[in-house]
Amino acid sequence: MDGSARGDISTVADASGQTVERTYLWNGEFADPELEADFRIAGWDETLERMRAIQYAIYVFAGWTVFDFMLLGARPIVGVVCVLRLTALFLGRIPLLLFSNPCDHKNFFRSMTLAQVYVFAVFLILVNAGGVAASTHALSAAVIIIAIYFGVPNRLATNAVICAIFAVAFTAIVSAYPTVGLTAALQIFMLLVVSNIVGFLAMRGVPIMASVRWYQWGKGFLSTARMRVYPFSASLRTSEPPMNPPAPPTRIKSSFLG
Repeated sequence: MDGSARGDISTVADASGQTVERTYLWNGEFADPELEADFRIAGWDETLERMRAIQYAIYVFAGWTVFDFMLLGARPIVGVVCVLRLTALFLGRIPLLLFSNPCDHKNFFRSMTLAQVYVFAVFLILVNAGGVAASTHALSAAVIIIAIYFGVPNRLATNAVICAIFAVAFTAIVSAYPTVGLTAALQIFMLLVVSNIVGFLAMRGVPIMASVRWYQWGKGFLSTARMRVYPFSASLRTSEPPMNPPAPPTRIKSSFLG
């Protein structure tokens, strides 16, 4: 990493008042945008695999129309929701069909975000139609939030914003139910807040652990860590951090290290 790249790493003040470099941002991404881009490209195949796995959840979401008819009967709103659910099948395929190249990662994440917002909107339309107990809808909302955090390979910051807005909108809708009082509405809102917190904190650690393993094998993590832990050592300040020292003879040579 050259000097310009190191300058992109954000800085914070430690307890002694000295400025130190921060490796990760609040959302678990590398503070260095170039390093984050390298990590994203290295894990792009995994991102696509996770997106393919999410297709099964979209199939379940579309097939849930059967239960809509069973719970609400043959109402016009059920037919509308049925069409909207089936449309989700197409929106869920757009990221894989049009933007699977890592060079199109911005459009990939945008189309994925569009699909997430669409699914939440369809669910809120169904909630607004009534006919089902608010507690049942609240449990479904909590499950959807957890599924978004753990299943959708979108940026954590984007997932957090979408799920937070969804929690507020859902609570506002169910609060209008005649059977839902202020206490029940607050309990539902706290359930969704806890679901957001659990999902966010759990998924924040996943990219950090994955990026540490990737950096250890491919980017000379130990050498760079020494530069950050001992910034006063001029001998460790090089324009290009060296790779990790050769493994001892007793260890198996890794193909990642050459």
